Amino acid sequence: MRPTEDLNKTDALARGICPKCGCPNRPWLRATAVARALGCSTRTIRERIRAGRLNGRRDAPRGPWMVEHKSIDDFLGVTRLQQEDGDDG
Repeated sequence: MRPTEDLNKTDALARGICPKCGCPNRPWLRATAVARALGCSTRTIRERIRAGRLNGRRDAPRGPWMVEHKSIDDFLGVTRLQQEDGDDG
């Protein structure tokens, strides 16, 4: 689900979905869940973690990438501001 264009804040929270980004409402999320909610690939999420645009970690060497939920909301806020200003980067 894309950021909650179809749900109001109350409905989103009742379904356990963040009203800002459309991800499950938890402090840390798997990169696959973030990618699904944002409509991109897990590779894109990992690239954004490596670039420092998202806060992510692995708890084990071969464990799944986890993304801090707050960093998703922050990233989306910055992205929206750049789009509004006409800035590409």
